[in-house]
Amino acid sequence: MARRFLAGLLFVGLLGAVATAEQGKVATGQQGVAAVQRAADVTLPITFGRSVVPLYGPWKFRVGDSPLDPRTGQYLWAEPGFDDSRWEGVSLKPEPGMVDPFDGDSRYVPGWTKKGHAGYWGYAWYRMRVEVRPGADGALVLNTYGWVDGAYQFFANGRLVGNWGVFREGKRPVTYFTQPAMFALPEPWNGGARDPNPHVETLAFRFWMGPLQLAQWPMAGGLHYAPLLGDAGPIQEMSRLEWLELFHKYGLEVVGAGLFLLLAIVAASLTLFDLSDRVYWWVAGSMVPVGLIDLCYLLGAWTQLESMRTFFFLAFVILNPIWLGSSAMMWRVWFHERRPVWAPKAIAALAVLYALFQLLGGHLIYTLIPDAAQEVFHAASLVVRVLLLAMIGVTVGRGIRREGREGWFVLPAVAGLAVAQFEGELISMHLPGVFSIKGMVIFMSEVANLVLIVTLALLLLRRLLVSVHRQRKMELDVRQAVFGRAGNWQRSPYPSRALNVNPAVVRRRRSNLPRETCHRSWIQD
Repeated sequence: MARRFLAGLLFVGLLGAVATAEQGKVATGQQGVAAVQRAADVTLPITFGRSVVPLYGPWKFRVGDSPLDPRTGQYLWAEPGFDDSRWEGVSLKPEPGMVDPFDGDSRYVPGWTKKGHAGYWGYAWYRMRVEVRPGADGALVLNTYGWVDGAYQFFANGRLVGNWGVFREGKRPVTYFTQPAMFALPEPWNGGARDPNPHVETLAFRFWMGPLQLAQWPMAGGLHYAPLLGDAGPIQEMSRLEWLELFHKYGLEVVGAGLFLLLAIVAASLTLFDLSDRVYWWVAGSMVPVGLIDLCYLLGAWTQLESMRTFFFLAFVILNPIWLGSSAMMWRVWFHERRPVWAPKAIAALAVLYALFQLLGGHLIYTLIPDAAQEVFHAASLVVRVLLLAMIGVTVGRGIRREGREGWFVLPAVAGLAVAQFEGELISMHLPGVFSIKGMVIFMSEVANLVLIVTLALLLLRRLLVSVHRQRKMELDVRQAVFGRAGNWQRSPYPSRALNVNPAVVRRRRSNLPRETCHRSWIQD
């Protein structure tokens, strides 16, 4: 009995232990579920990293220049407390269907000439207030990119932060082709330490656009792309990408310049094979100016070594008239035109007039010449350009009539020259003068120049082969005259052609040869 009692007591104890363990497991599970529920009720802080914001606006805009604050001597329109409520509002947000007329960028917006200020050139201001918090890695940075018309100064809370272009006291600013630019905003300080709290920044742009930009680009005036505001790191990366895009955009200009200069070198070297043909020098002389135009454009687009005004002076006042005049002379020499005898002087005079009218009517010295007079000179330069192309057309037409099929091969080169000369007029009439392929800007003049290069290269090759064949034929005639003997039928050293020599003709020709040619080592009678 005692044994049975102890066994039952032990069994009851085991059941109690098992039950206690199960209750502990249930309690532990309930505590775990409660902990998960409490964790789900907590909001986790998530940081998405550094950001960049495009400043679409609305911007406050006004044409004209700011008066100076009599107290500080600074521009009044740049001050944070200035009341700009009566200024007009301008949005830099891209519109559907609107793209950059040069590279097809959909972020492009028209300038102030398409927003109620057609034909205006001079100073203009943009203002905008933004509430910002300083970035984690330092000051905020503003980035301008794409295309802007003219030079500008950038202000933050009334302080001049930076500029694009050269602003000189009492003189008109110097403008450059647009390149990406970054400006670090002054950091807010509070009690000797950087203030991390949000604050309001008053951003202002003071723009200058001259009549040169107004005449050259459609929809001109001020900002065409919304500036970017953000932390320094992302802005630097964005600026680096914009620079890479800028190099890629005008990469075809490098190819064009290299091909033109290479063709000039090849044409000049062909004179070693035929010193009597002057056309090779004229081809080289006409290729060098257009190659230099491409190099000048690259120098202005990629660096600040050349201002926009300097580029237009070099390209349109000096190099383009030389190119057009030398091309007219090249085709005269190509077709052996000798009449009319006054044509070379007329071509030189027209080239000089073209350069002069481009200088007076190209808005390069607009401070000295009234606008109405500049329009007259610009029209006169267009007439002179047409006259030079007409002279080229007459020369080619006469060459086609005289040489037939041979002359028709020249037409693609002449057509390419004509299209390249009137590219600006095509763009101003909103015709497709520029298009973009995979981010690379291709001007219609570049396509025309490529056609000109290929056609001229093939024509030079053909002309060289004809010249070599003619020289061999002349050499053959000389050999026939020198080595022929009376009563001896001499066979040509060229197996493709046998020559029968008449002794009387040989003696007559031999008597007319120069003394040094009739050396006795060559002629044995």
